[in-house]
This record gives sequence, structure tokens and C-alpha cells, in this order.
Amino acid sequence: MQAPVAPLDVRTSTDFFSSRTPEELLRFHGVLSRCLTLPDRDDVQDWLRGDMQHYLPHDLLVRAWGDFGGTELEHDVVDVMDDLPHGNLAIWTMDPMLRRFMNRWEQIGRKAYALHAGERGFLLEKSGVRCALAESLKGMRSAMVHGTRDAQGLSCSLYVTFRSDGRFDAPHCEAFELVLPYLDHAMCQIEHQAQQLRAPQLYSQLIDPKFMRENALTGREVEIVEWVAMGKTNSEIGSILGLSLFTVKNHLQRIFKKMNVSNRAQAVAKLTSDV
Repeated sequence: MQAPVAPLDVRTSTDFFSSRTPEELLRFHGVLSRCLTLPDRDDVQDWLRGDMQHYLPHDLLVRAWGDFGGTELEHDVVDVMDDLPHGNLAIWTMDPMLRRFMNRWEQIGRKAYALHAGERGFLLEKSGVRCALAESLKGMRSAMVHGTRDAQGLSCSLYVTFRSDGRFDAPHCEAFELVLPYLDHAMCQIEHQAQQLRAPQLYSQLIDPKFMRENALTGREVEIVEWVAMGKTNSEIGSILGLSLFTVKNHLQRIFKKMNVSNRAQAVAKLTSDV
């Protein structure tokens, strides 16, 4: 199921600088300059939660990078405000949504844009996993998207800010375009949290342990069926997990037998209905 999002191209010809006083411009310069001296992740988050909230308001800030046309992205929850749910952030479940956001960004000329999700919030595709991130996204009402891509197209990053109240407007998008190079510089200098980069190995946090026990699934089998639920092909699963195509097929045959199903569609249907 796709997120019920109405894209809003809210960019205008408004000049971000012309509407600000010299004092405001000096403050803005100081906020941006600070990012050049941020030594670690905690300092980056303090920067984002401080004066940067005036220019880039957010309750949740996510970054994805890598080959958006390939089989796997890398991810980072850059910032989560304290009043949002905590727990396992299975951010890899955002893959389809982030790829749609990236496609839209490319289509409109690689410009910052805003979206409004309405009262239902941003919904992830049904994947059979439970995590704090999915619950948080349901409470988000608006998002703003911008990215970076080098001239050779070899390096690409996408940043998405979410907020639970209010909408992003044209000045926010303009500020995002000015801020993003500094934010991207800061993020490239710090070490990312390993558990956010790829699908977590803590299976019991993603799928109900009762489901695992009832179907007698091993950790590896749960991992494979999760990727099946995400729509990955056998070859893609093999590439992600470092397994041969033959090994993936053998795992799936055992999984189908344990789950008492005969194909991938039935396995996904049972997984998503039981959890």
C-alpha cells in the first residue's frame, strides 16, 4: 500500500535572503558555519535540534544513499525528537517510499519539495514487521524532500524531514536547499549507526516470536522471508545476504513446507496476516 501522499510543489520565486534582516542573515550564517566543527553524531543532533529547527523544522530526519535503481540502499535515522516512540527502527522497510521520493525529486529537476499526508500519516508498504519507525510515520503529517547527486551520478543521497504538525512551505524548501550541502557535509564526516544501515539481524524484534515458534523458522529463514515480503527476488536476496541462488531456493522450499504454503505470495499473505 502506498502512502496517501499528495505532492505539493510549493517552490516559488521568493528570495530567501531578501526578506531577512542583516541580523537574521548573520544568525543564519552562524548556524551553517557551526556544522563545519561538529566532531561526532551527538553534536550533529544537538545542532539539528537547536537553531537549525528554525530553518529545518522536523520531528524525524532520515537519510538514504546508494544506488536507488539497485537492490539495496543504505539508511540512517539522522535525528528523532525525544517525544517520538523509541525502539527498533527497521528503516529498511522505508525502501519503496524513499525510492518514490527520489523519483519525484528527479522528475521535478532535483529541487526540494514538500508533501502532505493528511490525518492518516505516512504509511509503509505492508511488510510484516513491527517497529517504532512505522508507528512514528503514522503520526507525521508533512514531509520535505531534497537530495544530492554528483555530476557523474556515482554518489546520491536523499534527505527527508517529517513533522507531526504544520506544513512545509516555499521558504522551508528554499532554506532546505541552502542548508543541505552543510548537512550532507556533516553527515559524511560522522560514523553511522551500524544497525540502521541494512536489514537488522535481530529477527525477534521485527517479527512476532510467536509466529517464529509456530512455524519453526530459524533466524536465517525469518531473514529470507522478510526480504520476500519486501518484494525482493531470489537473486536479490542472494546478493543482499551473500548466498548463492541455489541456497536461497533451498531455504525457500523449507520455509514453504514449514509454513504449509506452496509459493511466495501465500507465504507473504500468511506472514502479514499472522503478525
